[in-house]
Amino acid sequence: MMKMKVLLVLFLMATLLSNGEANAVNLENKDKEISSKIVTWETPDWKEKNNSFSVWIREKGKKVWKGLYVYNVKNGEQKEQDVPTDAAMVNVDFTGTVEFKVTYNIGEINDYEIRPSAYGIDARKTGGNTLIFSLTQNGKAPLKPTIMVNGSWSEGNLHILSNTPENNAPLQDAANVYVVNPGDPIPLYLPAGKNTYYFTPGEHELPKGMWVELDLEDTIQLEKFDLVQLPTNSQWFAKGPQRFIIEAKEKAGDPYVQIYDGYENKTEGTVTDILSNVKARFVKLVLLGNTGSSNYVMTSIASEFRLYKKGDDSTNIAKGKAVRGAFPGYLNVVDGNESTSYISSTGYGNWHAGEAFYISQSGTTVYLAPGSVVKGSISADDQSNIAIRGRGIMYGGDLLRPRNYAEGRSGAIWITKGTNSSLEGITLIDYPMWSVVMNFTDQTSIKNINFFGSMVNADGIHLSGSKNASVSGVFIRTTDDNFVIYHYGETSNITVKDSIFWADNARPILLGLGNTPGASIDKVNFENIYILNQRGVWDLNKYNGAIQIWATGGNKISNIAFKNIHIDEFEAPEDSMLFQIKTDEMAAGISPGSVSNISFNDITYHGKLPRKSLIYGVDEIHNVRGILFKNFKINDTLLSVKNMEQYIDFKGHYGDIKFK
Repeated sequence: MMKMKVLLVLFLMATLLSNGEANAVNLENKDKEISSKIVTWETPDWKEKNNSFSVWIREKGKKVWKGLYVYNVKNGEQKEQDVPTDAAMVNVDFTGTVEFKVTYNIGEINDYEIRPSAYGIDARKTGGNTLIFSLTQNGKAPLKPTIMVNGSWSEGNLHILSNTPENNAPLQDAANVYVVNPGDPIPLYLPAGKNTYYFTPGEHELPKGMWVELDLEDTIQLEKFDLVQLPTNSQWFAKGPQRFIIEAKEKAGDPYVQIYDGYENKTEGTVTDILSNVKARFVKLVLLGNTGSSNYVMTSIASEFRLYKKGDDSTNIAKGKAVRGAFPGYLNVVDGNESTSYISSTGYGNWHAGEAFYISQSGTTVYLAPGSVVKGSISADDQSNIAIRGRGIMYGGDLLRPRNYAEGRSGAIWITKGTNSSLEGITLIDYPMWSVVMNFTDQTSIKNINFFGSMVNADGIHLSGSKNASVSGVFIRTTDDNFVIYHYGETSNITVKDSIFWADNARPILLGLGNTPGASIDKVNFENIYILNQRGVWDLNKYNGAIQIWATGGNKISNIAFKNIHIDEFEAPEDSMLFQIKTDEMAAGISPGSVSNISFNDITYHGKLPRKSLIYGVDEIHNVRGILFKNFKINDTLLSVKNMEQYIDFKGHYGDIKFK
């Protein structure tokens, strides 16, 4: 009974810390402080350190401060993506009430703002360039405030990304754990009895390439190989001669040795060459992108791989000998049939093969320990029960990033198809493409992860064609869209809550776009969302809105709910909108769709008025119907029938618009 009373008291204390508005917290309520626990960790002193800020943390009421490592993160604008700007970021775990001390090393703090404004953080300035303030974890999602100094939207920004301490970290000495220390070779697949990669503190670089491994069942003197490539342009994502290497070994326990370098291959069609003095039982083909002239230089695909032994150049000894590969479909490359190819069921597995590390086994966990920095890109196609978690960082700043490569660049984590996969706790920095893609999945969970991106196409999360997904406690600041569901497949039962979105040059929330038939978007719920910025770019009437719902391809978007959405003043209100709901064509050949049953409940915006929002239905069939605005406030003015045209442009065919 005593234990229950203590728990009840703690619950009531946490509840009283709320100021009564959804998920907003009174962080300076000194009579209701909660005992705290702080977890910090050592971090490698690497190139992405930010010296503009110094940050310390301590338990409330204690004297000793702990210094935090300040990372440098990139942000920017789409039109200026080649010259990104810098901001600062710290990671820390804590519970209860703690104090932060932040010193701006560049100079005097003349003014500052702490977002989300709904947090209600009241800082005390001391010494001209230092702020001290308290934070109390509110029990819903870890707090992730941003300090903006002297009106800056970039270099004067400090992102404090907190989490609660881990309670389920794997043990390094557990039987199922494969420990990877900095500099260790990283196996493409885990040995028998292991299901967890454990990346220890320090820097790691993931291996790259779409691979297939063959067991010839005996040691054989090899003499020649054929690599049958598809005709150039036969697949939209693979438009050139393949980059590849061939590796071999005699015994299972031996390391692989490269026996052929085809990285600079310029030959189209079938590549045939001699293998000199090679004895092997095990052979591995690794595809590493292509040498074509398109922007999809990291994509790979091959039809057939053949091997011949010395003295017999007519018998393909590779046929049927594949034992494992990067993703299902690897058997096709040694099936003796040139009409099949090594391709994933969605094509996503081939998209960025040249820079991807493939999780090739269902049930695999990738754990990034606090203080780890893992460089590279992860892909898992048609695998289930994949978990990527921890407190470490994934870094994409070394990946290919020229502007003209656009969607040919690589993201951070692409898990396509499969069920019951999850991401938790990590931070993704400076990826040049869609950071997290979990399209065509079921029962997906994304929790308490952080994103920073500074380029066109550097989106946050994509969940297109997925079902039964949950997103919570995420922080996303990117130059492009934050959260996206395209019309790529039927999407339903998605929940996004307790998260912070910041789109420097795009849309925090985008639902729609695409021309795939039968790709409706239904039952998507957003709750307790903080939008810190939004700014349109290129065509301000077309690509705009903190929330954009854009039904195309003859598809329906329906039953979408927004509840407790807090929108802070935009950096450039003249370039921004609160929302767009429309059904018009995105481009020639992409037909309109329809929108129905959209609800906005408890929405607030404070600041200079942005451009008018938009509701636009193309015709009677492709219309917008059933929009509910309940307690939608703009600078404390309730949106209503009387004032709606002051804030919203209504065009075309729409109906059943209600205000409460």
